[in-house]
Amino acid sequence: MHKQKDMLLFLSDQHSGGILGVAGDPVIQTPHIDKLAHDGCTFTAAYTSCPLCVPARSSLLTGELPSTSGIFTNKGAIPSDMATFVTAMAANGYETVLCGRMHFLGPDQRHGFTKRIGTDICPTQWGFHGSERDNLGVLKGTMNERGCLGAIGYGHSNVIDYDREVIDTALQYLQKNHQKPQFIVVGIYGPHFPYVAEEELYKEYLNKVQLPQTLTEGFNYDIPMMEYRKREFDKEQFLRARAAYYAMITHVDSLVGEVRTAWDQYVKRTHRDGVFIYLSDHGDQVGDRQIFAKQAFFDSAAKIPLVIAGNGIGENNVIHSPVSIMDVGCSLCELTETPYPIDTDGRSFAPLLKNMDFSVSERPVFSELLEIDSTQQGFDTCTITPGRMVRLQAWKLIYYYGFEDNILLFNLDDDPHELYNVIDTHREKAEQLIQIVLDGWNPEKLIQRCRKNQKHHQLLEQWGKNTGVFQHEMWQVADPKRYSSISP
Repeated sequence: MHKQKDMLLFLSDQHSGGILGVAGDPVIQTPHIDKLAHDGCTFTAAYTSCPLCVPARSSLLTGELPSTSGIFTNKGAIPSDMATFVTAMAANGYETVLCGRMHFLGPDQRHGFTKRIGTDICPTQWGFHGSERDNLGVLKGTMNERGCLGAIGYGHSNVIDYDREVIDTALQYLQKNHQKPQFIVVGIYGPHFPYVAEEELYKEYLNKVQLPQTLTEGFNYDIPMMEYRKREFDKEQFLRARAAYYAMITHVDSLVGEVRTAWDQYVKRTHRDGVFIYLSDHGDQVGDRQIFAKQAFFDSAAKIPLVIAGNGIGENNVIHSPVSIMDVGCSLCELTETPYPIDTDGRSFAPLLKNMDFSVSERPVFSELLEIDSTQQGFDTCTITPGRMVRLQAWKLIYYYGFEDNILLFNLDDDPHELYNVIDTHREKAEQLIQIVLDGWNPEKLIQRCRKNQKHHQLLEQWGKNTGVFQHEMWQVADPKRYSSISP
C-alpha cells in the first residue's frame, strides 16, 4: 500500500496575500512563513473564490464557485449530503481533524471531518451569537465591517485569546502519536479585526506603516457600486488600523512557527512523510481606496497567501500561474492519491508543486461576490449587485452587473497596485475577458436565488434566537473584564 502523507493545513482569516516578506512587502516581518516558502512552493497569484468568509471556506471544501453552490453570504451552509474533499480523505483512511475555526453553521459541524478539537469563535447556528460577541467590553461590535474601526490600538484582544487556545490545542494533539494518517486543519481567527494587537508589535509598526498608494497617488476610475462603503479619510486612524493589522499578521506568523515546529517533530517522531500548508480565506482592504474589511475584488481583499512545503514538494519554488482557493482540495487529494470522483470547478495544481512542466497560464481564475447595500432597510428591496472578477495571466477584469460603464481592466505586471484602468486602450483584451466573465453566469438568477435564500435565513435566525441550541462547539469568553480598555 502506498505510504500516505500526513498533512496539516494552517488556515488563517483575512490575511491579505501581498502582506508577506516573501511577497515583497518592505515593512512586514513574517520569518516563519518566509522560511516555509523557502522550503517549498509559494503561489504569487492565489485568489479567493469569494472575498467573504463562509463562501470562501465553502469553496475551499467543496471546490465550487459561489455561483455553483449558491453560498454567497456568511449565512450560507454546505448541505449535509454534499461530500467535500475532506470527506474523500476520510474515506481514503485519513483521520480528518478540525482544530479551531471553520465557520460552519447549523447542526452539521463536520462536513467530512471525523474529529473536532477545540471550538469556533463564530456562531455555529443562525441568529444566536452568545458571549463571544456580547461580553467583549470595548470590543463589542468591532468584529464586523460596520464597526471595525470602533477599537484600534493595543491591548487584550479576543482574537489573540481565542487563537492562543486553538494553538495550544493543536500542540497538545501533535504531542501524541496517532495511528491513522492525519489531515489536520488548524483554523485561527487572526488577523481578522478588531484591529487590536500586542503593544510591542503595534508600536513598532506604527512607526513604519504607510498609507496605500491608492490614497497617496489616487487612481483613474470610479467605483460607484462600492461608494457607500467608503470611510472618511482620517490619516491617523488609517495608519493605526494598518499598524495593528501588520502587528496581527506578525503574531499569526509566530503561531505558524509554533505549529510547524511541533509538526516537524511529529512527523519525524512517527517516521512519516508530511506536508505543511499555509492559507488564508481572503484579505482585508485596511483602508485601501478608503474601504475596510473584505468584499472587494482588488488584490488587497481578493489575493490570498498560499505556501506549501514538505516531502515531495519542490524547494524554493515560486509559482506565478494564477490559482484559486477552490483548487486546494483536489490538489491535496492528488498529492495523497485520494480518489475524489466529484466534478468541481477547481483544478489540481499538484504537478506544479513537483516542479513538473504543467501549464495553467491560460486558465482563468474567478472570484465572485454579491454586493449587498447594507445601508438600505429590508432585504426584499435592498440593492443586490452581482460582481465577478477574472484573472488571466497578467490581466485582471472586474465586472459588476448593471455597472457596465464602470468595468475595470488592469495589467498587474505593469500596475500591481491597480491604479490605472486601461480598458480604453485595451478594448480587445477587455472584450475577451468580458466574454469569459459572462459565460455561464446569470446575474438575475443569482439575485433571485439570494433573495430566496435570505427568507430561509431569516426564519432560521428567528428559530436560533428562540432555541439557542447547537452552540456547544462555540468558544466562550472566559473573562470579559480583559476587554475593558484599548490604548491607541
